[in-house]
Amino acid sequence: MSEGSPRPLVRAEALRKEFAVGGEHVLVAVHDVSFEVRRGEILGLVGESGSGKSTVGRCLVGILAATAGTLTWDTELPVVGMVFQHPRESLNPKFRIWESIADPLAAAGIRRRSEVVERVLDVADMVGLSTADLLALPGSLADEILQRASIARALVRDPDIVVLDEPTTALDPDARAGVLELIARLRADRRMGLVLISHDLRAVRTVTDRLAIMYLGSLVETGSTAEVFAGPIHPYTRALLESALELDPDRPPPPVELRGEIPDPLDRPSGCSLRSRCPWALELCGQAEPPLRSVRGGQHVACVRAEEFEKGPAILPAQ
Repeated sequence: MSEGSPRPLVRAEALRKEFAVGGEHVLVAVHDVSFEVRRGEILGLVGESGSGKSTVGRCLVGILAATAGTLTWDTELPVVGMVFQHPRESLNPKFRIWESIADPLAAAGIRRRSEVVERVLDVADMVGLSTADLLALPGSLADEILQRASIARALVRDPDIVVLDEPTTALDPDARAGVLELIARLRADRRMGLVLISHDLRAVRTVTDRLAIMYLGSLVETGSTAEVFAGPIHPYTRALLESALELDPDRPPPPVELRGEIPDPLDRPSGCSLRSRCPWALELCGQAEPPLRSVRGGQHVACVRAEEFEKGPAILPAQ
């Protein structure tokens, strides 16, 4: 943590999550992942489907118990909120919207009517829900309104941290822009920590402060959003960003063409999880999984050739 930056709200260290598959195999969905979330910031957790980012989010809020590793909070009893990808599936279709928003209060033992009404109206106003929205059933409302209701439900207990798991994926472009604007406003209005889990690179570029890039259950690069987009270092980060975005024209990275498909997580490669696809892999890459280490400023990269990639855009010879 750099001098002058906020104290971490939560620090995850060496998180690991395993799932038994078919009674005989173990799937390692999250492999020794360490990061921190600070108050008043949005951390973007980014990666393709199957990278483990949603599993990390569920471990963070306690929906899943990590197999190993620790979560260290700066408060004794942290309050957490979760926003899911598909609001029509996460909201009870028989509850009116105000009832869904109030449900976490009842679960926490907060049932005094005046307090419940005050809190529901407060978060409804914050996220832009009308009285008509609050009295409606989910089936009669648009996806954007339902996602705003989901965010209100996550906020109603005044949480320390909110994890938003692909909150814009089910939305059309206009609704997506509205929800992203709301997420950005939450950072400005409250001293909570926010984690935005997404594969939508334009979304994370718009609203996040820092990024953590995941591949096959591991973190491969972290840093400020501006630094990572201006100069991605890890081959996977480069490939991921150049596939969807225009990068810094003054410092264009070399093209990265990853070979083959993402390996089966039940049969992880030894060493670096990208080595079987990386055009610049060395024999050394198969010996041990490289740890994240500081390369440039606040960027941390898990690659044995990180210093070579960092020096400039000249492409390294393929091995």
